Amino acid sequence: ATPFAPGGLPGACGFAIQDTDFVAALSPANFAGGDHCGTVFTVESTGTSVTVKVGDECVECSGNGLDLTISAFEVLAPLSAGEVEVTYA
Repeated sequence: ATPFAPGGLPGACGFAIQDTDFVAALSPANFAGGDHCGTVFTVESTGTSVTVKVGDECVECSGNGLDLTISAFEVLAPLSAGEVEVTYA
C-alpha cells in the first residue's frame, strides 16, 4: 500500500475525501467500475490494522495494490516508509 493525499477532492466514488479520512483507493481490477464504493474493510501490516472505506480508484495500482489516505497509512507505518506490504479482505 502507498499513501495518497486527496486534499478534499472527490474520489471516483463521488464523495469528497479528506487526507484525515480513513479511505482506500483500489486498483482498477478490484475497484470493478465502482462496485465496491463505500465498502468498509480492514487493512493489516506487521500486526497493526486500520479500517477503511473504499472511496477512489488507484489507476496506477496493479493487481491487489491500493492507496491509503495519509491518516490511514500512518496507522500502519510512518509516511516516510513510502510503501508497506499489507493484507486485506
